[in-house]
Amino acid sequence: YVAKLFQPKAIGTEGEAAHNGEHGVDKLTTRELSLGELTTNIANQDGRRYVKLNFAIWIAEADNHLFEQGEKEGAIQITKLIQMALEEQLKRYELADLNSRGIISAISQDFQVVIENTLHAQFPSKPRDYRFVKKVILNNMLVQ
Repeated sequence: YVAKLFQPKAIGTEGEAAHNGEHGVDKLTTRELSLGELTTNIANQDGRRYVKLNFAIWIAEADNHLFEQGEKEGAIQITKLIQMALEEQLKRYELADLNSRGIISAISQDFQVVIENTLHAQFPSKPRDYRFVKKVILNNMLVQ
């Protein structure tokens, strides 16, 4: 059991694990949406250090139309608004925070709150307790 804790996952298994339900999402009622890469300077480092990460969110299939990238300009703007809000959130972390235990979980939870607030601001007709985001998954965090 202990040896399994230290075995690295094979590259590319994050998405596969999520599709198999490992991340607590139902692939029949949700959709994975990759929002790309975020890069920003780390707080109180005078621009010498930065953090870079990739992430994806799981949304309800019913909300999929909000993010469709086809000819809908509004969907592209929503994605950009979310990315900008998350970059602002990421700028708040200090180097000690980013090196602490449990930071991936903390950032995922913070990102979920930020995304929910951004989407509720754009779609005020939805009830405040409505949850657009089912799960936030961070991949490849690099602190340089």
